[in-house]
Amino acid sequence: HTIPSQFARLAEAERRPVRVVNYGVIGYGIWQELELLEELLTKGDIPDLVIFYDGANELVSQAQAQAASLPAPFRLPFVQGFAKAANGVLEVGRGQSGVALPSGIPPAAAAQVQQVAHDVFAQAFINAMRPSLVVPIAVLLFGAVLTSAITGRRTPSAQRQPAPAPAPG
Repeated sequence: HTIPSQFARLAEAERRPVRVVNYGVIGYGIWQELELLEELLTKGDIPDLVIFYDGANELVSQAQAQAASLPAPFRLPFVQGFAKAANGVLEVGRGQSGVALPSGIPPAAAAQVQQVAHDVFAQAFINAMRPSLVVPIAVLLFGAVLTSAITGRRTPSAQRQPAPAPAPG
């Protein structure tokens, strides 16, 4: 199941009318996805909700880019390992083992592969998250500017002129 198909099933179960379109493209990174969204928006296809699920493609792109720093016999298996992880479940974090290296790798090569794998994961995570953080930052900045504009228009109570006294008579 894809995330969009699962979202459609959940909405249908709640009897909420939605049109779910999966614009996912194998191999696209976040910047290509944003270009595709911009193209759709300029054509008038304006969704109520857009969900980006990124990271997997970034893993493969980074693995391909950084594999050149490994000894030649380890390059292809390194990229294939990240491609396999991107298409399946790779659990990382505290208590997770990640991916085990095959036995028989010389210790120096194993250390190099582990370092490059760390670099691949870190850079892929940064690449996937950077655009995702732009939206909430932009919303916060817009809210701050709007709030400043609204409060800047008000006249402080100390500067308000007193109401004229009623005319005698």
